[in-house]
Amino acid sequence: MGLQSNTFRRGATYAWRRRLPAALGSRIMQISLCTNDPLIARRLGPIVTTKSYSHFDTMMTQGLSRDDARRS
Repeated sequence: MGLQSNTFRRGATYAWRRRLPAALGSRIMQISLCTNDPLIARRLGPIVTTKSYSHFDTMMTQGLSRDDARRS
């Protein structure tokens, strides 16, 4: 399930994980999807990926921190 939606199983729950762009330090951002159901995780993965593009742009242009991006 991992490659397409950036969704990985971590223990009993699923998480979304993605590397930040080089302009932001190439660190990894990981967010728990708070589910242990693979079908729900498969649906949430692309949604979080889509939102991540706008957050990455905001982080680069307006200086949004990694923690603030994770909360929103």
